[in-house]
Amino acid sequence: GGAVVNPVLPKIYVHDLPPILRTGRKSFDVEFDWALSSRMLLHPARTASPGAADYFWLVGPSSAGALVDKLNHIKAHHEVWNQSVADGRPRHLAMLLSERGPGDIFENSELVLG
Repeated sequence: GGAVVNPVLPKIYVHDLPPILRTGRKSFDVEFDWALSSRMLLHPARTASPGAADYFWLVGPSSAGALVDKLNHIKAHHEVWNQSVADGRPRHLAMLLSERGPGDIFENSELVLG
């Protein structure tokens, strides 16, 4: 037999956002995001320390307006956003369930990471 190799998992920090930024109308994307986020909270890759994280998950549906609101909140209240951008390695993840990309639905000024 061979040795069992445990893969090294990336560490993911799940941002605690205000309820207004984590919820939305009852729809497939809201339910899917909640199911995915719930699994992520229990996953062995999750870390409770933003300093130890490789990536940062933004909980909640990400329609055009909701994503901009979440990004503005993160930039204002979580220094890891500013540090990851300053390091030239933005590592925040958000789910966009759409046939259109963010460049199609946002003004370019709203997508600026710095």
